[in-house]
Amino acid sequence: MFGVAVPDRRFPQRPASPRDDVPPGATIPSRIGLIAGWGDYPIILARTLHERGLAVFGLGVRGHADPVIRDYCREFGWIGLGQLGRAVRFFRRHGVAHATMAGKIHKVILFQRWAWLRHLPDGYGLRTFAPDRVLVVDFKTGLRVPPSAALAPVGHRRQMAAYAAVLAQAFPGRRIEAALLYTAAPKFLLLSEKDMEGLLPLD
Repeated sequence: MFGVAVPDRRFPQRPASPRDDVPPGATIPSRIGLIAGWGDYPIILARTLHERGLAVFGLGVRGHADPVIRDYCREFGWIGLGQLGRAVRFFRRHGVAHATMAGKIHKVILFQRWAWLRHLPDGYGLRTFAPDRVLVVDFKTGLRVPPSAALAPVGHRRQMAAYAAVLAQAFPGRRIEAALLYTAAPKFLLLSEKDMEGLLPLD
């Protein structure tokens, strides 16, 4: 969903200018999708893209994104953390073939009272949850994307092992699954128990 996608020929791409930090001859999409979390970084990113003449189509995560970001977006809306389907439909409706996510997501809000009323999952989001399992996914925005879950950085796999251990106590009797989503590709890597074996306890 996030990261580089197949270009949509209905909407033009422009050649990179000499000021852009991209290889010569590369093209830059004319429309960029942005899912904004907490912090100044999403605003800086949206403003920079806007100033370079790109059309920014933004979605702000409720309780996280600063409303000022809408000033740099051609179209803007709000979504809950679990509303992946709404994000997909929003970007498709506006002809966005390239999108990214920026900013921090405060995971602790998911444990607050009535949090799911503001972040109610839709059809896409509900695939993350089932009566017999819980899937935890962590977004990674670095440029280096591992080819497989087994070759993911040890620090990333250890982090997910810790998440899985905590969720196992919070949801006894359910199968806990952990995954990494590298937004630069994009690439979704579901970790096996073997991928996280021997990485706990944390030092």
